[in-house]
Amino acid sequence: MAVLSAMGLIYAHGVDGHVWREIWGAARPGDSVWGAALGTGVGAWLGAVPIPLDWYVAGLQTDGWQSG
Repeated sequence: MAVLSAMGLIYAHGVDGHVWREIWGAARPGDSVWGAALGTGVGAWLGAVPIPLDWYVAGLQTDGWQSG
């Protein structure tokens, strides 16, 4: 996930500290690279939300693979 989001941002904006303060401070308008990095983080978070729900449902089943 870090490679997907950070490499594009570093390639597009360089490593200048002033530019990064503008980006994180929302003083610079968002671009497609920043949107892709944000989408990577949000997509990973939303994709991880159902995992505990699946464990909960599997625990409710008495004939599942988790029952001893």
